Amino acid sequence: MVSYNNLCVIGLGYVGLPTATIFANKGFNVIGIDVDIKKVKSVNNGIAYIREPGLDELITHVVSEGKLRATVDMDEALDLCNIFLISVPTPVVAGVVDLSHVTGVSKNIAMKLQKDTLIVIESTLPPGTTNGLIRKILEKNSGLKADKDFYLAHVPERIAPGRAIEELLHAPRVVGGVGPRSTEKALEVYGMVNPNLLPTDATTAEFVKLIENTFRDLNIAFANLIALIAERFGIDVYEAIRLANTHP
Repeated sequence: MVSYNNLCVIGLGYVGLPTATIFANKGFNVIGIDVDIKKVKSVNNGIAYIREPGLDELITHVVSEGKLRATVDMDEALDLCNIFLISVPTPVVAGVVDLSHVTGVSKNIAMKLQKDTLIVIESTLPPGTTNGLIRKILEKNSGLKADKDFYLAHVPERIAPGRAIEELLHAPRVVGGVGPRSTEKALEVYGMVNPNLLPTDATTAEFVKLIENTFRDLNIAFANLIALIAERFGIDVYEAIRLANTHP
């Protein structure tokens, strides 16, 4: 039986760094990968380079315990790890999602992909990407089959700045595999960190994240519109919103 305790987090940004730290604090042997040598050195010195309550202390602890280290060398992680969490940028440029970081990482993983490995993408993706493009890249370049020889899932990040640690540990997480075995394996791994998990399929998980992001953007736009109207009528918009919110 494969022991799932060697984990690699690819991308040590505002999502990846807290994620790597929390998994390390739960007993996983974690290798963090990033192209930024300054971030790598900071992690290995036990120092957080993002402002997040409680993160400094946790990083210092897990690095001193030898549970977390960072590197720019992905080859080392590919040889040692059987869990890969991908948390790289997927920016929208001129209305088009740039998936180059995710596809590049996927190709690198596929070249040395071993059986029974779990690959999870936390980056925001268009619906169908995990079970479509990413699956094809991994299968084509490895010769292995997803949900049979290895596991592939999408677990969208749900981190609000300033509450990352609390939310990683307790906020509901949507877990969607490309098949039932992948969902089950992702639930097993994430369940060691957060018991509040919601199983689904990968494409639904991707769509759920887009719903959340869109709803937030609509709320911001609506609040800005209300503020402009309130200003025209000489109304205190904060008071008006407070009163409106008394109706659940």
